[in-house]
Amino acid sequence: VRLLLRLLLPTSSILCVLLWFLISSSTMISNAADISNLARVSFSNSSLPERDTRHMHASTYGARYYRESIPKYTFPKTSIPAKVAYQLVHDEITLDGLPEQNMASFVTTWMEPEGLKLINESLNKNLADVDQYPQTREIHQRCVSMLADIFNAPNVRKKSPSSTAEGAKGKEGDEKGEADKGDDDDDVVYEPVSVGTSTIGSSEAFMLAGLALKFNWRNRMAKLGKPTDKPNLVLGHNAQVALEKFCRYFDVVPRFVDVTQETNFILSPEKAMELIDENTIGVVAILGSTYTGAFEPVEELDRLLRELHEKKGWYVPIHVDAASGGFIAPFLFPDLKWDFRLEMVRSINVSGHKYGLAMPGIGWVLFKDRADLAEELVFHIAYLGGDMPTYSLNFSRNASSVIAQYYSFLRLGFEGYKDIMFTCQRNALLLEECLRRMDHWNIWSDASCSLPVVAFSLKWGKDGGDYDDYDVSHKLRQKNWIVPAYTMPPSSQEITLLRIVVRESHSVDLIEHLVLDLEWACMDLAKERAKLRHKFIEEGMKAARIADAKAKEEEPKLAEKFPHAAAAVAGAGANSGPSASPSSSSSSSSAPSLSMDSVGPTPPTLSRRGDGRGPPAHDHLVDFGGDQAHGTYNKVC
Repeated sequence: VRLLLRLLLPTSSILCVLLWFLISSSTMISNAADISNLARVSFSNSSLPERDTRHMHASTYGARYYRESIPKYTFPKTSIPAKVAYQLVHDEITLDGLPEQNMASFVTTWMEPEGLKLINESLNKNLADVDQYPQTREIHQRCVSMLADIFNAPNVRKKSPSSTAEGAKGKEGDEKGEADKGDDDDDVVYEPVSVGTSTIGSSEAFMLAGLALKFNWRNRMAKLGKPTDKPNLVLGHNAQVALEKFCRYFDVVPRFVDVTQETNFILSPEKAMELIDENTIGVVAILGSTYTGAFEPVEELDRLLRELHEKKGWYVPIHVDAASGGFIAPFLFPDLKWDFRLEMVRSINVSGHKYGLAMPGIGWVLFKDRADLAEELVFHIAYLGGDMPTYSLNFSRNASSVIAQYYSFLRLGFEGYKDIMFTCQRNALLLEECLRRMDHWNIWSDASCSLPVVAFSLKWGKDGGDYDDYDVSHKLRQKNWIVPAYTMPPSSQEITLLRIVVRESHSVDLIEHLVLDLEWACMDLAKERAKLRHKFIEEGMKAARIADAKAKEEEPKLAEKFPHAAAAVAGAGANSGPSASPSSSSSSSSAPSLSMDSVGPTPPTLSRRGDGRGPPAHDHLVDFGGDQAHGTYNKVC
């Protein structure tokens, strides 16, 4: 009995444990099935309809934050936590390109933390509400005055109030001396005659300047009793699309000056003068072409327009589109006359969010004199408290962009801007030199006398090589570089360019990496095209072998159908005789050897028959010549 108990007890314990494990497992499986069914029922009974996932934000992070999908294009029915909304938007915008590697844009992508802090502090201020935010409006006016200063606007010389009061207290005998004292530089205030306003960017700025040109022209023509229904604007084909928008939106006929390689793709003053008549409201000159960054000869255009005014009496003002160059020329080329120093330059637009070193959303338009802004374009409103003159296409917007611009002006000053622009120019010249040493680039720009922009293209042009500028642009995307490729104006559509804009945030190290990746892109494209050519050759040879086999099968049928051709082929073989070389005899006795460009797709680098009638002639076939026999020749092939 003891022996049996010793043998049975361990066995029974093991059996009990196994039985308990089986019962527990079956219970867990049933519970899991119940949970799955419950979840299926809950999702099937959800209030959100079933929709394509392309229209819904799917749950992420293992449903840590939310389990149900959120609509993309319909207004959400319920709210979600702030962290969830932030994470969702944050994850989406990370799919954008990197601003630091965006070499296409002129727009500022970096500011100091202090500037960003001021932007955040002024986001809730409405720039249009001057009664509630008078100091913000004062800062706005200071920015306009500073821009008028660097654009050499005319000033009004006034005595300061303190010096005037001191002069009034003096005796009559001392009045002259007090007046002379009041004329010292320390006691005189210089106020610019020009007026201006901030805008969202240079597009709105030119719209406002263009409207001023149109209204002033219309008023002049009305005084002369002439029709005002056909205004036109003279501009180059290199102008920004905003200028074309103005012409279309406000019924102005654009007269485009053709820009060619001979004129360095900028406006020629002589060609512009040929398009001017008495209905021309103005001529647009660009300080920094979007194609090559070159400055247009504003001074020469000013001279020709003054001569035209003296000769014919037509008053045609100049508007300078200085969106990019307005913050380059005053600091790098102070002796270049393009601004209000010229008589016919009456308005200028500039982008503060480009080389003005402010974040996106700020532009400026300035008029040389208050008379250059037609009074009927200025509105006076009082429903926000007090009288406020306004001249803009927009109204309510936050004041952060103006505050950021003022911060940059105070922070950097003239010397600071000069140092930054000099560094941008130096880095652009460095990039140009690197591209020249790579041998396969044509350089179209000159950063030493223009914007810090590098425009270049492959030497073999659009159709001459294995790859083109568009291929290089796409290849650089693999390294996160954004370098645009584009065609030139209508007269030079065969030319394509790559353009790199050098900004403050582009260091020498970044330029070095860009040059290395450009070299890598060209080498990798060459390898890819070599592989494609090799693959094409293999496919062509395979197709040729198939065609040879088919031709051999069809040879008896063709001999019966075209006995004269067969006899000619036989005669040609007999004339070769036994003295023919081994190679020729072997080729004549073997299957017909067709060239691979007689079948399949033909690569652009392989030549075809000079007469364009079909594939190349073959040694084992006879070219009968003439159009009549050409059909037979093709069939024999």
